[in-house]
Amino acid sequence: MRKYLHIAESGSVGNLVELLENKGILVYMIEVDHDAFSGMNGTVNDRPYIYLMNVDVIQDEL
Repeated sequence: MRKYLHIAESGSVGNLVELLENKGILVYMIEVDHDAFSGMNGTVNDRPYIYLMNVDVIQDEL
């Protein structure tokens, strides 16, 4: 993944959401009340996207 995104092979990447968005990846953060769902990804018009679950948990970690 790091090689694909052209970032250093080791060390912190900082704000991952910002990094992905700057690389053209759409990032959607949603609240889901189900333990079986952790996220999903795909493409829309050849542009990659990622859905991340439980925004509150993610933002607390930032």
